[in-house]
Amino acid sequence: MSEKIPVKNTEPEVTSEVTPKLTPEIEALIKARVEAELDAAKSNDPPPVDTHKQKEINSWLNEKVSVKLMKDSDRYKSDVFVGVNGKGWLIKRGEHVLIPRYVAMALEQSLEQDEKTAVLIEMKTADFERKVKDIS
Repeated sequence: MSEKIPVKNTEPEVTSEVTPKLTPEIEALIKARVEAELDAAKSNDPPPVDTHKQKEINSWLNEKVSVKLMKDSDRYKSDVFVGVNGKGWLIKRGEHVLIPRYVAMALEQSLEQDEKTAVLIEMKTADFERKVKDIS
């Protein structure tokens, strides 16, 4: 017959919960906002769009900007494909190229996500190694 081994609880213990108290004014504002959102959801009319403002935004996003992607002889030697909403661009590394701003923004967001992913991998690897060491 096997013996039960207690498992160490790694979750923090919660001792009490704090329930925020809302003032009647805040409750009334929340209720009004919820009702307005429900009314807006019921109507099939799309929200009004400021066409002038939208044209300015689209113009800004479509402006050509210059980017230069790093190139080396190892990992960063291939051109980079960027796809946004069904359109694709093949961006040459090591040269200044003009691309729409929204494509440059997609590249920038991709780089930021790669950095966050690398940090997360390091954290999870260290956590795993610590857990393995604790077990041994």
